[in-house]
Amino acid sequence: MRKQILAGYADGVVVVTADVISPRVEEYRQELNWFEHKGFVALVIPEAGQGLT
Repeated sequence: MRKQILAGYADGVVVVTADVISPRVEEYRQELNWFEHKGFVALVIPEAGQGLT
């Protein structure tokens, strides 16, 4: 996905839950950091209540 975003073929990614990005909180936050600077992440099921906020 990153290559697609960097090449201009996509603006971001839509995933069902945060676990699709990573089930590990620290890794998930690192991925969000990258996307905040290069694209976007949209969650179908919000993070609230999942311990990731």
